[in-house]
Amino acid sequence: MAPAPAEYDYLQPVLSLQRTRCLQGGWDLKDAFWNNPRWQPHCDYMRVQPLSKEFYRARFDVLGFSDASKHQAEMAQVLKRVLNGTVHTDGHSECTGIFVDDGHSVYDRQLGKVESDQRAFAEIDQLAALGVQASAHKTFLPASVMEYVGREIHSESQTVTVSKARAEKYSAVVGDLLQKYPPGAQVPRRELAGVIGKLQFVAPLIVGGQNVLSPLYEARDAFVIPLVAFTPAKMRWDDGVLVHLDDRARGELSRFVGHMVDRPSRRSNLYEGKPEVSGMWLGQHSGDREFLTEHWQTPEGILAPTMDASGWQGGIALRDWRHILSSPPDQCAPHKSS
Repeated sequence: MAPAPAEYDYLQPVLSLQRTRCLQGGWDLKDAFWNNPRWQPHCDYMRVQPLSKEFYRARFDVLGFSDASKHQAEMAQVLKRVLNGTVHTDGHSECTGIFVDDGHSVYDRQLGKVESDQRAFAEIDQLAALGVQASAHKTFLPASVMEYVGREIHSESQTVTVSKARAEKYSAVVGDLLQKYPPGAQVPRRELAGVIGKLQFVAPLIVGGQNVLSPLYEARDAFVIPLVAFTPAKMRWDDGVLVHLDDRARGELSRFVGHMVDRPSRRSNLYEGKPEVSGMWLGQHSGDREFLTEHWQTPEGILAPTMDASGWQGGIALRDWRHILSSPPDQCAPHKSS
């Protein structure tokens, strides 16, 4: 049976609700599966059998059913609506996303640290009142930098980076693959695809990350037995299906790891959202025109290159870097404007 479709709060909806220079709070549920209850009559109808003497533990078990992911995602939305209807009621704070068991909230800067902390505690108290326990060592008070689903959101510089822990974890996965299968070795397709899936997760935040994936896709489909490509799609994913991991793909894997460890930042306006409410989209900052004329970045750390154009030439400058672009006269506007 195909799993029922589920919509989780990934990074994009959370970024679309970021606020300029806001504080961010985060929490993690102590047991994500225990906190997704099913209605008892439904359990009876589906003949849910307890795995132990703890009958009610089975009642809360969402694994093993085709609607498990959908049920879990819908419960996350219920919790979010409850928090926004009880704790965040004045428009100055909001629970912006819950992904499985990770929660994320934002607090307007003008609230201050003390008030933001109080609202964060109120969130945990509200969850506890519902019988939902948060993990003490994975709950963080509001700060300008907060991790969500393996990415660090920096509200001051308006950037998003791969978290250090996630970068180290994925780097180790790639290293193990390259060590396990030396150059010229044949690689199980499922194993290679598992590594590619992890890199897809962070590729949007890696400079050139999407380009690195292209040769990996080609390697994933480079079957050792070419006729496998003409078999049904399900058979192409059998455990015994092997592919060639050529030198180019191996080099791109190593290069990806190098970029990931450096953890370069990407502006969050790479993602779709609500530009009318998101300071990250609007590029709001506290520096005036005179400040930007004299500096190469805003007070919040956002890069601010200087550009100018006239006639058939244009230029851009950032720090000590300069670039001039010239176009043939027949390709510029008749009035010689930029």
